[in-house]
Amino acid sequence: MSTVTRNSDAIEPRVVIARGYRDYPAKLTAVGTCGGRIEVYGTDPQRPIILPATDLYEFNPTLFDQLATASAAGDVEQLKSLWAKAGRFQPDARPAGV
Repeated sequence: MSTVTRNSDAIEPRVVIARGYRDYPAKLTAVGTCGGRIEVYGTDPQRPIILPATDLYEFNPTLFDQLATASAAGDVEQLKSLWAKAGRFQPDARPAGV
């Protein structure tokens, strides 16, 4: 069963980082596009949501860990610096290694 909603175009599923509340990073899976928005899901593929593409970044495990650590420590300046280095998610780009 597809998780893509009727009004979105399917893309190859890719792990992304979402910039959440107070800059906390969330690991999500992108599965569709709908204009300038991206359909993603977290732990439950049956409950997708749609986020602005501007809130999503290419997944990098090292960066994700650094963001989570800085967020847990409440280090606003470190978070600002790390998010500035993060690569924006490009739904049309092929993932690395493909």
